Amino acid sequence: ALELHGKIGDPAAIEAVEVVTPQMFYIDRPKPATGLAGKFSWQYVTSCALLDGRVDMASFEDERRFAADMEDMLGRVTVEMRDDIPARFDRMHVETTVRLKDGAAVAARLRRGERLPGFGHTLYPDGDPRCKLLRRLLSATLGSNKALTMAEELAAAASANTGLMPNVDFSLVMLQRSLDLPTIAPMGIFAIGRCAGWIAHAQEQYVRPELIRPRARYIGEQPQLAQTPLNA
Repeated sequence: ALELHGKIGDPAAIEAVEVVTPQMFYIDRPKPATGLAGKFSWQYVTSCALLDGRVDMASFEDERRFAADMEDMLGRVTVEMRDDIPARFDRMHVETTVRLKDGAAVAARLRRGERLPGFGHTLYPDGDPRCKLLRRLLSATLGSNKALTMAEELAAAASANTGLMPNVDFSLVMLQRSLDLPTIAPMGIFAIGRCAGWIAHAQEQYVRPELIRPRARYIGEQPQLAQTPLNA
């Protein structure tokens, strides 16, 4: 959708938007209740990209969520979730088609060979710190590992050719491949790792009207690595 913003020009020319995605029902939210809830809505992030040409922190303020142009655009977006599109981070793609009022249509497909999944992050243009940490821990813990070495070589080549740094999605697939975990592991690990934060965030958000995204640095006791090698 970000790519299509530049091709369309005036968002007022949009008649309808069709988004084809993997089966991810938890982010099928046609009318998110708040700007924060829009973070988990195919429809909302697509509308932000088409209207503003960007998706950033300001996109998830209630003021942007309930603006007249956003309400109008959300009513034009439909989502089709297909079971033939993999939901795995390393294989998924999303297709967006925008139909204009003059009868023309423009489309884009995010897939391998066009934009690399697992690379680039709006909030971390200089590199995703979560990815950096996980890669460092994997290297220190696993040492010589064929899948790990291949992933590092891929990351170096992709960054050299695109200028984009690997993000947390890449590092989770890297973890899954290095440890020969089930293919659904990256999504599960991502969700488990954020559950405590999601719950705490939701509880605090209920009692505060503004968007909460605290910035903090942990200064407590550092967790200890397992004594038994992960690949044992």
